[in-house]
Formats: sequence, structure tokens, C-alpha cells
Amino acid sequence: MATILTENDRSTLTQRLKMMLAEGPHTLKVFTQAGELVDALNGSTRRNAVLIDARQDIGKALERAQELQDRHPLALPVLVVSNENEIPSFPAQALLGVRWLRESFNQDELDALLDNAEEHAGYSWEAELRSGTPTPEGERGPAEFKEDAKRMEALGRVAMGAVHDLNNILTIIMTHCDFVADAAPESAAIANEVEGIKSAARRAAALTTQLLALSRRNKPRPRRLDVNEVLASMEKMLRRLIHENVELLFEFDPEAGSIVADQSQFEQVVLNLAINAQDAMWDGGTLKIRTSLEESAGNAVNGRAPASGRYVKLSVIDSGVGMSEETRRQIFEPFFTTKARGAGTGLGLSTVRDIIYGFGGTITAESAPGQGTSFHILLPWVDSRAEDEAPEEAGRPKSLHGNETILLVEDEPSVLNLASRILRQYGYSVLTARDGREALALSREQKGPIALMITDVIMPRMSGYKLSAALQAERPEMRTMFVSGHADDVVAHIIPTHHVDQFLRKPFTPEQLVEKVRHLIDRELASA
Repeated sequence: MATILTENDRSTLTQRLKMMLAEGPHTLKVFTQAGELVDALNGSTRRNAVLIDARQDIGKALERAQELQDRHPLALPVLVVSNENEIPSFPAQALLGVRWLRESFNQDELDALLDNAEEHAGYSWEAELRSGTPTPEGERGPAEFKEDAKRMEALGRVAMGAVHDLNNILTIIMTHCDFVADAAPESAAIANEVEGIKSAARRAAALTTQLLALSRRNKPRPRRLDVNEVLASMEKMLRRLIHENVELLFEFDPEAGSIVADQSQFEQVVLNLAINAQDAMWDGGTLKIRTSLEESAGNAVNGRAPASGRYVKLSVIDSGVGMSEETRRQIFEPFFTTKARGAGTGLGLSTVRDIIYGFGGTITAESAPGQGTSFHILLPWVDSRAEDEAPEEAGRPKSLHGNETILLVEDEPSVLNLASRILRQYGYSVLTARDGREALALSREQKGPIALMITDVIMPRMSGYKLSAALQAERPEMRTMFVSGHADDVVAHIIPTHHVDQFLRKPFTPEQLVEKVRHLIDRELASA
């Protein structure tokens, strides 16, 4: 039996729910006083579906859903929306772990969702720890899962620091590649070698993005993706990753089309499913990755009812050992794993499911013992001819060269020297500083104008944002460009969101740096 909690007793939606649930095993609890729902969640050891009416203000409803998820792990937010097509327009990060129902939901759709919630019900680490119930020998108990979570959190903090350092190193590698290519423009052999290094650096940069996405430290950056093109670009990496005794096959439907998604998250989904498939074929076998274009009639899938329309279907099919029906029903649940003790966290498929839900899609699994496993993903199709919301070429400066003075502030000496060298090659005069205090002194010594300050966000003594604020009073005409290799949530605590157009992420290439510089200076000149 699942329980629905809601905070609005006067809603016609609540009245309809009462009628639907009157004869069934599920119950509805309505709270009218502020804080009652939170108190109920605090005292619960079961998984509760929390109904949130999002028909008037989806943004506010999403904020409420995220607040509940952050503070109450057993809460399962369910958004009721007027039009489900509104959901995929939100960042995938905001939708992780959230379910939703269309305003016109029927009894079957409601039952499917509640059955899904009921599968989570009745389990609480804290409740089991208090009960003192011994864990059967050979099985992992709740205390062990909590220790795993603590270790993963600590590992995540270490990984974030490593990602920052790696982004600095990749900036250096990619910049030196361009310097070498420019020094020998006529040598095809050198050009090929340089492109190989740059390709590896770009792949490493993509991996750092995936690390941040996995730890949910970076905001997803959804854009239009041609599914076949992304999968084709992953082929070499997948062939190196998959064992030689597994035959890797690709079957692309040329009409499959495009989706709107964060590319690093999409690649993470494919990698996770491919690795799982390989692990199920220790004696060898066949792994098939297939795309197709399908029409959906809006039938419920895993408690989710995708709107009727076109969907890109991605199938990952293996000829491995398969799984029982009981196992299949649990594979998307956090910490559930069929791997040997210590060999898996049980978070892989749970993360995959949340990413797919964030894209507005669905995922299902088909399997039987000895007959392999097939994962089928449906993602909303978009017209490949449509323009991107933020085309990269829009507003590209006609010339990247300039003669303005730039104040460059960076605490990593190698990055400071390389960025200075790049800017001087494009004609700029550059003042360099290793921290905020040194930058303040340089600015006060400089008699002429400074068109732009480029500063790292997080530095010793003074952050880049505080430095910018301090100099604005002295040089109101000076623009600021922020750079960082840290995760989005770390940067967001320092730089207000309205400065997002002044931000450049590490690692960057020389062209990306000077293009951003020219764009900001030209915009200031145009507004003067």
C-alpha cells in the first residue's frame, strides 16, 4: 500500500484523487497547515509519494520537489502538469528523481505510478539500524550501504579537486598543441600528431564533465544532438573498452533523428549500459546498439506515460546470462546490484534511469535467464532542421585581434603564462597578476584604460568576484571575464547567475579564449 501526501485540500485535483483511491489499497493524506507535511515525512520510515500541483507554476513546483528530495530521501515528488511537453524544457538536473502525471491522468496511470512508489516503500536505513535486526550472513546490510555512501561522498570531494587540477592541465596541453601546429603549418605529419593529442585532450575533458555530471556538481547543458552522430563518435572508445571476446555491432536507422539532451550525460548512459552488458558476457557474446524512430500512443511505461508523438528509440541488446523477473523489477533501484560483494555500488542503472527521466524519456528492460538482456530507451524526437536555442556561431566576432589592454589574473603559473602568450599573439597588451591583491596594485599603477579583466574565480586571498567588485568602483568601464575549472555548484556560490555570459570554462582552447575576449570588449564598445 502506497500513501500520497498533498498540501491542498481545496483543489479539485485532490477531490478527484479521493474518488480514485476510495476503492483501492492506496491512501491519501491531505495537510492544510504549514509544516504538517514535513513533520509527516520526518516521522516516516516508508516511501511516500508527495503530490505537487504544478499546473499554475511549474518552476515553483520544481523548487518544492527538489527541496523535499534534498531534505527527505524517502519523498517521491510527483508533479501534476497541464501539458507534459512542458517538462523536457527544464534542465535535466531539476528533474532527477521526479515523477509526473498529466492533468488528464486516468486510474491506470495513477495505479502504475503508485505501484512504482510501493516498490520503494517500507525501507529505511535508520529504521533498520534502530531495529537491530541482524543482516543475513553474506548480505549487505543498511549500515554497510551507509558506509558506502560516506566513502563515495568523500571520494567525490577528492574527485572534484582532481577535476579542477586536470582542467588546468588540459588547458595547457590544448594550448601547446595549437602552438606546435602554428609553428609548423606546412607539415602534415606534425598536424596529424597534434590532432591526435588534441583529440585525446578533448576526450579527457569530456570525462571530467562526466565525472561532474555523475556527482551532480555540474548543471546539464542540453542541446540538440543527432543520436547516430554521437554514437558513431563513441565507437572507437567503446571498441577499446569492450573485451575482445565481445562482438560490438551498430545498427543505425538513418531516420532516427535528434533529441535535446546533455551530451556528456547521454554518453554516460551508453557507457554504463555497455559496461553492464559486457559484465553479463564473461564468456563472450554480442553487444548490439541500435537506433530507430518510433511513434508513441502515450501508453504508460514504468509508471510514466510519454506524450503521444515521435520518439528516438535507443536499444542496447546483449546475449549474456540474462536475469530473472524478480531481479529485472529491481535493477533501477539505488544500491541494488547483482555483482559480487565489493564489485559494484548499485548506482549505475539508477543514475541511468534518472538521466533518462530528466531528458523526458522512458527506459525499460527485457530479460530472461540465459536469453540476454535488452534495454530500450525512448527520447522525445526533435526536428533536426530546427535551430539550436543558442547557436554557437551566433554573434561570432568578425576579427579576434585587438590592441586593448587586458588585466589577466590567474594563480596557476603555467595557465597564466600561456593565456598571456595567447592574448599577446592576438595583439593585446597584457598585465599579469597571480592573485587579487597583486591585481589591485597593478590596476592602480596603470594610468591608461583597461578594457577587460580576465580572472580565475577561486584564488588565494581574494576570489575573482570580490576582485571584480573592488575594481568596479575604480574602473567602472572595465568588463570582467571569469574562468574556472571548478564544478558549477562551486562557482555558483561565488558568481551571481546574471554573470553567466561572462564565464569561460576550463579547459579552453586559444580560439575560445580570444573569441570570448573579443565578444565582451565589442559588446562594451557597442553599448558605450
